[in-house]
Amino acid sequence: MNSDLMRRVAFTLGALLVYRLGTFIPLPGIDPAVWEQIFRGQSGGLLGMLSLFSGGAVSRLAIFALNLIPYLTAAILVQVALLFSSRLGALNDRGDRGRQIVRRWTLVLTLFFAAFQSYGMAVGLEGFGQTVAEPGFFFRLSTVITLTGGMFLLIWLSEIITAHGVGNGLALILFVSIAVAIPRSIAVLLELGRQGVLSIGLIGALAVLITWEFPRLCRGGSRSLTYTAVVLRETCDGLRHDVMRAGQQGRA
Repeated sequence: MNSDLMRRVAFTLGALLVYRLGTFIPLPGIDPAVWEQIFRGQSGGLLGMLSLFSGGAVSRLAIFALNLIPYLTAAILVQVALLFSSRLGALNDRGDRGRQIVRRWTLVLTLFFAAFQSYGMAVGLEGFGQTVAEPGFFFRLSTVITLTGGMFLLIWLSEIITAHGVGNGLALILFVSIAVAIPRSIAVLLELGRQGVLSIGLIGALAVLITWEFPRLCRGGSRSLTYTAVVLRETCDGLRHDVMRAGQQGRA
């Protein structure tokens, strides 16, 4: 292993460590103990799913609770807009300048989604008993600033991992978010097996499947989102051409 590769690996691990530490820093103005009790009662629903994709940040109401969801949502919507608007779709043919414009729109839309979700979380938290010490305008403002800033910090971390680390930063952050929940999931499976809810044979089959698929996911996870924008753009172009061709055939 040469020195450059070691440096890239160390840089990637350091950036991911910063991400993991951020999932343990709680929002200002909330009582973590009260929220933990509330979350335990509702962890089997939507909150549990959100916590899974945030690396546990939602269960701790951490500064990275939004994860990269607003950014991914904005990126998908922008690509859909490029599909259905020929004027916007022409940006793909303008090279770097066009990509910069698309990226700028994506970040603006990301800011809107992040601020909207952050404000909704702040209002929702004020309705959960004594979770918020001092509800009101300043708590909502600090929550919006903290969660939105944390989400943009994750975007920056993903970009510097891609530029100076190993693999695709966006894919690695998402992969780590889900991977950290694997030990807890295994413990739950074993407990269900002990209680007789799941058979030993089914648990063994799941273990074999995970052992078989995990290395492939590790190899492909770091590359899976590298080509996401390209593939999505090519898919949109293909759909646009199909629609145009169908329209021409219909007129004929």
